[in-house]
Amino acid sequence: MVDDRAIARRFKLIEGHLDERQRRLVAAAEAQAVGVGGISMVARATGVSRRAIRAGLKELTARPASAGGRLGSAGLAAAGSEPWTRIRLCGRTWSGWSSR
Repeated sequence: MVDDRAIARRFKLIEGHLDERQRRLVAAAEAQAVGVGGISMVARATGVSRRAIRAGLKELTARPASAGGRLGSAGLAAAGSEPWTRIRLCGRTWSGWSSR
């Protein structure tokens, strides 16, 4: 059995160093570790709303975004100053979105 006072102590130690997203993720991780009834328990112990904890759980289980959303991370490299105007793919330049 998980002690909600222990959750409250851990959360209080780190809470001042967290922004809203991090706060939501930490609370969600605690709720996931508790298991059944974890969302309500963590909400009572931390003061984070159940809605925010559920949103944090979705974020935790979602697939992480690629490295900054850069085109180069998928094997593409921006060839022009604006990534939507020209894209270099396999050594050839494609400029399908540019106005000619």
